Amino acid sequence: MPEAINFLYNTSLHLAPHSLTRSTLPGAFPAPDFQSDICKPLALKTKRLSHVHPAKPDLLSVLSVVDGSDTQSKVDLLALTFALIGKYATMYRSLDGFVELFEPAVEILEAMKSDKFSETLKVRSDPTYAHEDFRKFLLGLA
Repeated sequence: MPEAINFLYNTSLHLAPHSLTRSTLPGAFPAPDFQSDICKPLALKTKRLSHVHPAKPDLLSVLSVVDGSDTQSKVDLLALTFALIGKYATMYRSLDGFVELFEPAVEILEAMKSDKFSETLKVRSDPTYAHEDFRKFLLGLA
């Protein structure tokens, strides 16, 4: 599995509220820091999400966050993660192992508590949003 895909899956797991545990992680990608104490502050709090809409991430703002409490930056990064997963799906759509490579993405997205997201982020977290070819494969998995 490409390292960029691993990174995006881990980013989704660290930022988004979800119901996954170490024992229920989908696929076979490494997630060494998943649910570690040092990464717990990265997770978005569900009660703050309904009115936060994704925007273009501001790198300076993201890098200057000290206590992990900048909800807007986290939402921006999560939306960017969804977009990049879609772009990689488009790039790798001709691979024979496409389904095996992106099935964990579908399972991660389905485990997210997206009902707490703003409408804009809800749309972006929908597995069918990414790309028409990706959508066809994902709908075939469900």
